[in-house]
Amino acid sequence: MTSLRTRVRALLHATLTPAPGVPVLPSGPPFAHASGADPYRLLLIGDESVAGHGVASHDLGPAGWLAREVAELTQHGVDVEVLGLSSLSSPGAEPTLTEQRLRRVDAAVLLLNYQDFPHVAASTTDSTRLLVSRLRDHLTAATPIIVVAAPPLRTSPGSSRLQAFSQRLRSSSAGFCTVDFIDLEDSRGPIHARTPSETYRSWAKPIAKGLVPRLHAPKQCGPTDEKVDEAVRQTAVEQLGARDGAWTARFDRYVSYIRAAYGTKYAALSVVDEEHTHFAVRYGFDRARMPKLETVCGSALLHPCGLLIGNARDDDRFRQRALVREGLAGFYAGYPVMSRDGHPVGVLCVFDPSERNVEQGDIALLRDFALGVQEELWRPPSAVLPLHR
Repeated sequence: MTSLRTRVRALLHATLTPAPGVPVLPSGPPFAHASGADPYRLLLIGDESVAGHGVASHDLGPAGWLAREVAELTQHGVDVEVLGLSSLSSPGAEPTLTEQRLRRVDAAVLLLNYQDFPHVAASTTDSTRLLVSRLRDHLTAATPIIVVAAPPLRTSPGSSRLQAFSQRLRSSSAGFCTVDFIDLEDSRGPIHARTPSETYRSWAKPIAKGLVPRLHAPKQCGPTDEKVDEAVRQTAVEQLGARDGAWTARFDRYVSYIRAAYGTKYAALSVVDEEHTHFAVRYGFDRARMPKLETVCGSALLHPCGLLIGNARDDDRFRQRALVREGLAGFYAGYPVMSRDGHPVGVLCVFDPSERNVEQGDIALLRDFALGVQEELWRPPSAVLPLHR
């Protein structure tokens, strides 16, 4: 399973390499992920360096490296959402922050680069304290916040200026509960000695080392206790557009691969609206649509870290669902697929008539595929990249 997972990650997260010397920012949605079950959700906030200047993919930027470092230390999956602010002190920053889905965030990292604040002034401290205060108000009391002073990516302003910058950021984080400070100056290395991606990797190691001891159990796992606004979710489903042959062809390979990887008789990508589960892409069975409450996918939709059932026939929650009653689903694994604005719109699932002994880690590979489906779902059809074999 490990070697297959490595190959799958290489397929799903193939990145574009920028031409030498060409400044770029990552394309695609502002997220990065690392493999594993029961994922932590991190919020990475900042400006140019957080956006990933110099790399074409968030997987090669600060978000991707931080996800992988935290995953290696915790043996959990990791989801990192990137929030790049052009100015921490601008009034426009407030709505952006309040719109974030903060309740299930396990930690927030505020990564500030000297290039974002070339003039080391009192406003640096004031702006940072304002953002830390807003984060502290919206996150749960135990959620850690890490303020990070990052060295410049391209030029050196001199050690005295960097020290002044670091000291102001350290002051801005003082006096808050569960707020810590990390200075990355020691990881800077010689200017121009590293590629941008190598620099981001060197930053991720000390950030992860400082963050991981402060993490608690992942918040987003288990069925959600938040009331789902079905009208809003239905709008997100409708925005997927017509699920015609061209639409299903984009995802057929994911369903085919995951069925082979898990060795199941059946696999599907379902789209779940207010009343029905539509098996938009399916292997091994012909049912195109069923009432939502008759399907296990209707429940898996509300499990942010996936739903894994070894024997559905012995599970009081699901034994009366249609595919279980009909003998198609003994074993079931499903992982939700989210819309770009964070609403669950479907489920990637595998199931088999035979029951299995399962562990929660068995969901990790399905999560990788579901995230691949999700990323492709967010791309306009004209931007879909081929999945090279």
